[in-house]
Amino acid sequence: MIPRFRLWLVIILITCGTAYSQDSLDHASLPAGKTRLIILNPTIGNLENFMRLIEFHAISIPNLELVGVYHPKQHYDFKKSLDYLKNHPDLPIRLYPIKNNLDPDSLFCPNACTQEFYTLFKTSHGTLALGGPDIPPAVYQAETHLTTAIVDPWRHYFETSYLFHLLGGNRNPEFKPFLESNPTYVVMGFCLGMQTMNVAAGGTLIQDIPSQIYQIMTLDSVFRLPDDRIHKNYWFNLPVNLESMMSYHLHSIAWISSPSWLKSPIQPLVCSAHHQCVDQLGQGFSLIATSLDGKIPEIMIHQSYPKVIGVQFHPEYSDIYDPEFRFRRHPGDSLQSLLPLLNANGTIEFYRRLWAYYLDFN
Repeated sequence: MIPRFRLWLVIILITCGTAYSQDSLDHASLPAGKTRLIILNPTIGNLENFMRLIEFHAISIPNLELVGVYHPKQHYDFKKSLDYLKNHPDLPIRLYPIKNNLDPDSLFCPNACTQEFYTLFKTSHGTLALGGPDIPPAVYQAETHLTTAIVDPWRHYFETSYLFHLLGGNRNPEFKPFLESNPTYVVMGFCLGMQTMNVAAGGTLIQDIPSQIYQIMTLDSVFRLPDDRIHKNYWFNLPVNLESMMSYHLHSIAWISSPSWLKSPIQPLVCSAHHQCVDQLGQGFSLIATSLDGKIPEIMIHQSYPKVIGVQFHPEYSDIYDPEFRFRRHPGDSLQSLLPLLNANGTIEFYRRLWAYYLDFN
């Protein structure tokens, strides 16, 4: 039997072709015959997760080339990612550290990174913004809530400024966003990625859902809520047996307006892991889905750029598509398979249509 890692490596090589790990962009324009996607925060875990999406056929992009972009002042040691790519030289991935300094007071205007941001935009087909920790509230001109944990500020400064350059926003309405020259450029944000897109466009955030939305302050009160009002797995806050527990929480969403690419009504069961969410929408965005009670924004799309979307949940979580993945929803539950559960109510079909529409570069 072929070991699992080697098996999906073979699949990736067949699907994606040549790999890169150098930290320069050697094309002045889009690479001929390639589809180049930028992934923000290219930790080893994020890179491996994306490769598994290809393994499980959640996404299919011929001649794919990934560029993992980060700021050198981020908390994560990206030398680990570079060493990982050196040990796997056939993966279609390169890393690119931002070369210029970034002033936290100049995120929403031309700055020392603007030309670099423009080069990234002009030499790629799209950008994926992934999940992560809380954004410093000062970025969206708010005071810091007691539950907010600021652990990686430079990641947020970089990603917020980069996404502002792509999308524009009402903090600087005179700035012409890059997407004005290419409105079908893809920008997808997942969880923190959606929140960062919103802040970049001038929006704000709710900093803690249980206390600010539901006015509850204890874990016991959270566990008494219906499943569809819980947005992360709070069992991980307690000293309980977490063996085979999934770190995400499953809940349904409600459509405000169903997108045309969905084609048929589906109420998906999404995987969430967040305690913050979008509050006031940034410039250009509209909501098309919320939590079942209508209190939590779940999907936002851009009114001017048809390939820009933010989702508060995690369709990029690769275990969703793994037929062997089994989990417990609560301590003491028996193991169950996730994929049949998500197939039964159309969730996987919803995810596949989402990927197919936004990552179609033909």
